[in-house]
Amino acid sequence: MPDRHILVLEDERLAGLGLAAMLETAGFAICGPATTADEAAALLDAQPCDLAILDIQLGPHETSAPIARRLRREGIPFLVISGHLGAERASAFSGAPAFAKPIGSRTIITAVQEALGAMA
Repeated sequence: MPDRHILVLEDERLAGLGLAAMLETAGFAICGPATTADEAAALLDAQPCDLAILDIQLGPHETSAPIARRLRREGIPFLVISGHLGAERASAFSGAPAFAKPIGSRTIITAVQEALGAMA
């Protein structure tokens, strides 16, 4: 699936770069990684995206909820990988496959393949 583009939105730059590198090694093209909702929106404006991986909490005062809502409007599936998966999770993320940090690479790759396979 080398032509499948995945948006990575992760506020911790090193974690985002690591996730992007792992996905690239598995044969996916990466959009980003973005560290803010604004950066993610700009990436979505600039290039097609087949799937997104979102961290919920982006720094102390921002979440990725606006991006989750946009992805839903545009029919783009997304996964949540976050340290903030409690009951207070915004409805913008409901129904999306969610994984608590830390998460293993095999689990991420399998989840991405399943989400993309469901699109086919």
